[in-house]
Amino acid sequence: MSLSDIPFDVLTSVLFWVSNRQILLNCLFVSRQFRDAAITKLYESITLRSPQSYNGELYLNALHTLQLHPELRLHVRHVRHHPSTHEARDSQKWERTIEIPSLSSLAKLPNLKSYTFIFEQGVTLPAQYFAACTQVLEHCMTLNCLDLGFHVELPHVPGLMTLTGRLSSLSIASIDEDDVATSLSSSFRDLKSLSLWSACNIQVETFTQISTCLKGLTSLDLGLPHRLDSGALLSILSNMPNLLNLDLFLMWNPHSVSTFSGLPKLERLILRHQGIAYRKNYENLFRWLGVLVAISPLTSFSLLADDERLCTFPSSLITILLSKLQLEFINIPYVELRSAQWDQIVEGFRELTTLSFYLADSIGLENLLKKFGSRRLSTLYVRSTIEFKVVKALWSRVLRQSDVQLGLWRTVRYGSLWHGLWSLTPRGDREGIFAHVDEYGARG
Repeated sequence: MSLSDIPFDVLTSVLFWVSNRQILLNCLFVSRQFRDAAITKLYESITLRSPQSYNGELYLNALHTLQLHPELRLHVRHVRHHPSTHEARDSQKWERTIEIPSLSSLAKLPNLKSYTFIFEQGVTLPAQYFAACTQVLEHCMTLNCLDLGFHVELPHVPGLMTLTGRLSSLSIASIDEDDVATSLSSSFRDLKSLSLWSACNIQVETFTQISTCLKGLTSLDLGLPHRLDSGALLSILSNMPNLLNLDLFLMWNPHSVSTFSGLPKLERLILRHQGIAYRKNYENLFRWLGVLVAISPLTSFSLLADDERLCTFPSSLITILLSKLQLEFINIPYVELRSAQWDQIVEGFRELTTLSFYLADSIGLENLLKKFGSRRLSTLYVRSTIEFKVVKALWSRVLRQSDVQLGLWRTVRYGSLWHGLWSLTPRGDREGIFAHVDEYGARG
């Protein structure tokens, strides 16, 4: 069978999984059929780099292309707006950009689902330009996701309110004023997903008020920094009983709260921390975690130390995880497991498909590998300072003895530390550094 015999819908389905843009560009020159299939994927997401100087005028290149080839508009699902820091701070350029006719062509994208503003840290978007964008986006009937990658201030609120009731997902890089957060709370009522990466000056009382508007929320990302201690976090989360996904940075030394009603639908949890070093602190952390997930049907769990400190006291954590035997994904790259904990993991988690861990000794690894044939494990992420050639030799020997496929390795070295990704089958879409990023696209 020749390439021309491949059905178009099959070809389109195959190219849907290709993320390498250069490969897609190469497909344009294979045949007309390949060209048509590749264009569908290439124009699924477009990037606007603006303002740009073009013959003395400002120019949004991607939108201009769509004006010349209106048939391509049907393919656009996602727009990323990415000005440089210098351009973003040039208010005169922004004012001239507002007048560009091509900006209004955003309203002519019939299948647009998400719009993302990408700025460098510390840069905000002029409110006048943001208002002009939202006035246009108001006419995009399929738009449901907005990502504000800039510091949101009070003048931005009216522009955002024009999209109230339209959005199901909202991401905000930074808010540090109570007035701004309070003004936006009414626009949160219809959200299913909310991400707030920085809220360093928002008071606990304001967070509590906002949380009462989030009862329908199914996904929450709360990053560093914020002012919520562990008790306040549980109090706020109790107002969100429908949460399925939670990505949370725990700021303060955690203590359990007995009145927490639990999260009965929570399936995926990413818990981040930093500055925890002593056994007592870890015991408090795990006690608090036990309260948080007591009634949750977790299938995915990640514990991430932003300062990359190793936890050498994992017993309480393993006990909690063993109460969730339905787990399919465990990501604990900063937890040092010893032989006893390895045996518990090997025997307990029969549904596990992906495991990320720190390898401190080879005994536990050997026990894990001997059970491969009777488990669903197909992907492992490994961090270790043990020589990789030693690990790989043990790996090959044990798997051959167990008559299990050797699989494929991908490694990256950072001094004496290396990160390794092992999988039974080729996983070209995985970078192999952060399991949660590869699995869900979550932030690193």
